[in-house]
Amino acid sequence: MQGAPRSVLIAGVLTSVLGAVLIVLIPAVADRAAIGATTGGQDVRVAIEFGVRVLRELAPPIGAALVGAAVVMGFVQGRSDLEPR
Repeated sequence: MQGAPRSVLIAGVLTSVLGAVLIVLIPAVADRAAIGATTGGQDVRVAIEFGVRVLRELAPPIGAALVGAAVVMGFVQGRSDLEPR
C-alpha cells in the first residue's frame, strides 16, 4: 500500500487510537487535577466533558471508516496497476 491509501490508513488508526485514549484517560485526568472542586471549576469541567464526549463519540467511528476506505483504496489501486493501459 503506497501513497494516498497509506496516508488514509495511518490517519484512521491514529483517529481510532485518539478516541480510545480520550475515552480512558480524560475522566481520570480531570479527577486527578481536581477540576470541578469549586463552583467555577464545575462549569469548566462540564465544558471540557462536553467537548471530550463529542470527540470520543465521533473519533472511533471516523477512524474505522478511514481504515475501511484505505483498504478499498488499496484494493482499487492494486487492480488498476494490473490492468493494461
